[in-house]
Amino acid sequence: MIAIFKNWWKQYKCTKWDIITLEKIEKEVWTKIEIKKVLMAFNDENIEVWAPFVAKTITAKIIENWKWEKINVFKMKAKKRYSKKYWHRQPFTKIEILEIK
Repeated sequence: MIAIFKNWWKQYKCTKWDIITLEKIEKEVWTKIEIKKVLMAFNDENIEVWAPFVAKTITAKIIENWKWEKINVFKMKAKKRYSKKYWHRQPFTKIEILEIK
C-alpha cells in the first residue's frame, strides 16, 4: 500500500519500510508515532482520496533528530545604515514507516 500524508505544509509519499526525512518532530529517538493526516491511500485494487483526510493511520518510528549545516543570513537596506547578520540551522527528523493501516 502506498500513502500520501501531510506534515506541516509539505506532502510525502511513502510505503512500508521507507525512511523519510521530515521537519522537526518534538519526540525522543526510537519512539513510535502515529500520523493521522493521510491524504490518499491506494494499492492495486482500490484508491481512497481525502475528504479532508482518509480514515487510515501510519505508524512510524523516529530514527534520528539532526540539524542541517549552518547557513549565513544577511539583511541590508541601502542608504539607511541598516544591516543584520545571523545564522540558521534547520532541524530535521528521520523516520521509518512501520505500517499503514
